[in-house]
Amino acid sequence: MHTVLAAGLATCALAISFCTNAQAMTETGGALTNVAPPPHSRPLGRRAVSAGGQQSTYMTSATPEGVISFYKQLLPAAGWTVTDTNSDDESGKEGANLQAINGRQYLALNAIRPTGKTYVKVFIWPSKPSDDRCD
Repeated sequence: MHTVLAAGLATCALAISFCTNAQAMTETGGALTNVAPPPHSRPLGRRAVSAGGQQSTYMTSATPEGVISFYKQLLPAAGWTVTDTNSDDESGKEGANLQAINGRQYLALNAIRPTGKTYVKVFIWPSKPSDDRCD
């Protein structure tokens, strides 16, 4: 009984630690504050984009499919609704995309793996822009 209870408490502690660390690692300011970075990632930069949007770029060892799977689990818990996902293998480059909404806010994510690392671009706009390409 004590072993089961200890295992359960350890699992809860690990989950709380992960969520706290993920929140601490998020970008500061604006809508990106509430979206955790990809797993095992390193931030590469952040910038403003058209239509009042924001973009953060990361590099991770996770596969594009792993990144999408991570966000498909994480975003709904943060109030987002995933509206579309897809993956492709264009010109020998693995890639995957995800779109989500939270009220009027719109998120578009692009993960591409041209080499052994995956580059992830996360865009968030106050509302869906006419051009939501993750370039």
